[in-house]
Amino acid sequence: LDQTDRGTDIARTQTGAPMQVGSLDPIELAWAACFYEGEGNFRAPKHQRCGGLRLAIAQVDSESIHRFNNIMGGTCHFYLRKPRQPHHYPCHMATITCFEHVQHAVCLLWRHLSKRRRTQIAAAFTHYFKAFREGRAIPRGRYHRCKS
Repeated sequence: LDQTDRGTDIARTQTGAPMQVGSLDPIELAWAACFYEGEGNFRAPKHQRCGGLRLAIAQVDSESIHRFNNIMGGTCHFYLRKPRQPHHYPCHMATITCFEHVQHAVCLLWRHLSKRRRTQIAAAFTHYFKAFREGRAIPRGRYHRCKS
């Protein structure tokens, strides 16, 4: 890791491109892990031809979503999900789909996650690698739509 004058670290992806590491402040990481525990989900591929792993958080308040993104190094994609019911509010979504960024986010949050969440994430990675070996998972990362 190369230390920058902004106080954040820059990691090198396998392509050699710099990747923001995000906040390494333990309090911020603990906040992000708690926020993810309550509002987030982790998905592995389920269909015949499908994408890769996805870490996502949904929240009505966009400020919390952007704080999480800053802690994760700016690797989230944002969109606004329309309400499913007339009495619901629009929901801000943040997703991380690039394999390298998902792996990075999990590494940052891991020590603060509950045993239940760790088990779910480990199972999702296991399922993903199995699907990848079978040719069903499409990697996103390195040269595949990764916004490093």
